[in-house]
Amino acid sequence: MEKRRILAFSGILIILTALAASMVYGEEITNIPRQGESKITFQEDSEGIVTADLNSGLTAEDLVNNLLGEGVAVSNVTLKGANIAAGTFTGGEGILGFENGIILSTGNITFVKGPNEFDDITAANGLPGDPDLDALIPGFQTFDATVLEFDFVPETGIIQFEYVFTSDEYNEFVNTEFNDVFGFFVNGENIALIPGTTTPVSINNVNNGNPFGTNTSNPEYYINNDLSDGGGEINTEMDGLTVVLTATAEVTPDETNRIRMAIADAGDWALDSNVIIRAESFVSPRLTLEPESATNNVGETHTLTATFVDENDTPIAGENISFNVTAGPNNGTKGTDTTDEKGIATWNYSGTAAGSDTIVASGGGETSNKVTKVWEEEGAAEPRLVLEPESATNILGTTHIVKAILSNDNGTPVANETITFNVTNGPFAGLSATAITDANGTATWSYGITPGTDTIVATGAGETSNEATKTWKAAEGASTLLTLEPRSGTNNIGSSHIVRAKLVDESGAPVPGEMITFVVSDGPHLGTSGTSLTNANGTATWCYYGIFTGNDTISARGGGQASEEVFKTWETGNNTSGSKSFMTIEDSEGVKEGGIWTLFTSIFEKVR
Repeated sequence: MEKRRILAFSGILIILTALAASMVYGEEITNIPRQGESKITFQEDSEGIVTADLNSGLTAEDLVNNLLGEGVAVSNVTLKGANIAAGTFTGGEGILGFENGIILSTGNITFVKGPNEFDDITAANGLPGDPDLDALIPGFQTFDATVLEFDFVPETGIIQFEYVFTSDEYNEFVNTEFNDVFGFFVNGENIALIPGTTTPVSINNVNNGNPFGTNTSNPEYYINNDLSDGGGEINTEMDGLTVVLTATAEVTPDETNRIRMAIADAGDWALDSNVIIRAESFVSPRLTLEPESATNNVGETHTLTATFVDENDTPIAGENISFNVTAGPNNGTKGTDTTDEKGIATWNYSGTAAGSDTIVASGGGETSNKVTKVWEEEGAAEPRLVLEPESATNILGTTHIVKAILSNDNGTPVANETITFNVTNGPFAGLSATAITDANGTATWSYGITPGTDTIVATGAGETSNEATKTWKAAEGASTLLTLEPRSGTNNIGSSHIVRAKLVDESGAPVPGEMITFVVSDGPHLGTSGTSLTNANGTATWCYYGIFTGNDTISARGGGQASEEVFKTWETGNNTSGSKSFMTIEDSEGVKEGGIWTLFTSIFEKVR
């Protein structure tokens, strides 16, 4: 317990320091050589991940140089975000799946280090989100964005790189509104996709469900490290991560293209997520493999085409090319062919089991981009409008997210269609809402807090979805597991407001020793946040200082729960006392005057 108290104090100081000194906006770098010097230090026999952020002297140029492999020249680099939210690392082999590279974070990159000791690590930098990321998850607002972007000129028509997504939102906030997201936008199009799909990689799209093991989404790409769900053996503080994924894009060779690598919190500033990119993996291979993705029935034949060119884009004939299925149900299947006068070699194979294969070609000292092949069992056609998850159970005080996915007869997503969600039975019977499908054919809706089981159906574009069910349950003797008080209040600016969170288990018993994160999610003090441990009564307290007039919305998370929202009004008061104190602290014991250290002392007292 003492260790957790110390870390709680450290977390407050980190956040205060970050808010004061960690922002770096609009840094412009130009004319980066293709193979510039990198500030990576390779270590032998490393016992874990070692990070270096921008406060160490690294620049945006260093980060990009770290990524560069063969066949790409870059320029016009910009980086937006906090200094502590971007940097390099070593020691990732056996933890992340590769030894070194760069990290872009929604909080602090040092929190990627292990071991995993906490369920809710957070550095809130108080920075805005990103509009491109907002567009990937309609209905959600993003915060604390870190964005690295640059121009690049590839030698061929393909670029690729390898990456891992990690987050402390796993597993307790899967399928909620806290859907942290990232994207790799090449010439405006996101290529950070689940293999063989047009679905972005995010918390709600790659997971092992919530509750753990139920209502999963693409679990084959997810690795659990959550202490509450049998994890913790992987030497990182993050509660979950993806397998190593490959981003691939078709680009215009020998011309300038643009990439934006962006990550942000969604729903609030709390709990860190990271996208980690392998060093020297940003390449434009001279041996390219296509199609990038395809879907066939099991037993049918799939044809792959490899094209081999030299540095002048001239086809190379007579080269032996090996094709290999490196992962998936048909792992180990392989074949060879020789390039013709156009530099082309082909290979056919048939899938014997359903699932997703990863295929790579090699030859002439080159390795191609990775491609994906999805094999499906032949059977009844899937409905065009699909509602998910099919069933779920939430504790009151959390929010349920329903996703409707619309596609045409060929499986192509249908965008810009209005989808109507209807609760047809249950405590919310009669409730309905509409949403517009995005570029991935997905529309989302979130709702409410009343006990019982709902039946939900979606309609749109002449289609009716499958039925889905949602069960809401209350803790015995409590309406929610995590509650906030007071529900509302009014203070003069120049004073502070104290918020109390109460955490109980399903029997209504207090839960001590849990870290609670408080966030001002809307209003004049948007982005203000803090943390506190629950005491023996299950209570955590937090105070913050009002400097602007207006109405704040406040929420809290911790112990796997999200609270309801509460509200605070700040007004202009008449100070006639003549006091020269910096501020006042108001609590149940009265008014205490003091300087800025009084604020810190009060926070520490409340944490203890």
